[in-house]
Amino acid sequence: MGLDLLSLCKKVEEDVEKVWNSCFVMPTPPTLGRMSQGNIEDSLIYTERKKKKEDEEVEKKKKKKKKKKKKKKKKKKKKKKKKKRKSTNIKNKNKL
Repeated sequence: MGLDLLSLCKKVEEDVEKVWNSCFVMPTPPTLGRMSQGNIEDSLIYTERKKKKEDEEVEKKKKKKKKKKKKKKKKKKKKKKKKKRKSTNIKNKNKL
């Protein structure tokens, strides 16, 4: 009986491996299989242009940051002291 169980276990392991491998087959990318050579070249050109645009945007942001650092500090204006007004309500106080 011991040999029968071992052989059954081996068969089950082989079956499990087959099922496991069939589930995890690496799929081929659909773009390469379905696209013609011209379309692949166009897509490569598109990705290159996109990368260039992204690089340009990053450079623009860096330049803006540098410009902000170069701004001069504004001088603070001195506040003028306000003269105290004498109350004009003296007449009103006298009436009360």
